[in-house]
Amino acid sequence: MPRMLKQFLIAILGLVLVWGSASPASANDTAYNTQYQYLTEDPILNGGQTCVARDIYLAEGEYQWSRYLKGPTFWAHEDPLTGIYLAAGTYHWTDCITQWSDGNYARDSILRTPGHSPVELYWQTNIYPSGWWTWGSSLHQISSP
Repeated sequence: MPRMLKQFLIAILGLVLVWGSASPASANDTAYNTQYQYLTEDPILNGGQTCVARDIYLAEGEYQWSRYLKGPTFWAHEDPLTGIYLAAGTYHWTDCITQWSDGNYARDSILRTPGHSPVELYWQTNIYPSGWWTWGSSLHQISSP
């Protein structure tokens, strides 16, 4: 390979690596805690539970906390549940889905950080049809001090 072509390819690779590098999240970003899995439209009581968790740093401010659901029959759906004011810190964010009964799943989302009481949301979800679904919750900062 000619030397000039080799230098050109190395320069292009360097640009691609810089362009594709991760950047810090801005205050306008929405954070997601989600799981992709097969869910049946006929869950049974005590049929099982799945949880997904992550640690996330959140700046002080008010957040819109939404449930998230995307399935084979509709596009991603974010349903705002509540606005909450959070202190700055690293939070442990857990979302769980539990087979309930009569076509329902119990879902909850919990935020925990040392020195503060946990904050929890709870709701029920119907799944139809059976298939591969993405479920969880999202947080979007709507104001800061």
